[in-house]
Amino acid sequence: ARMREIRGSNRMAAVDRVAVLAALNLAHELQLLRDENARQAVALQQTLA
Repeated sequence: ARMREIRGSNRMAAVDRVAVLAALNLAHELQLLRDENARQAVALQQTLA
């Protein structure tokens, strides 16, 4: 699905480039989720302390 989204904005992109861009986007999204999870864990610890 991500590869189709990226390819949709650039029809001339080679499949390998689209795959790399999709992987980078997924890695970025994962990092954002990890950061948010860490913030929530700190907030929970402060609430429980």
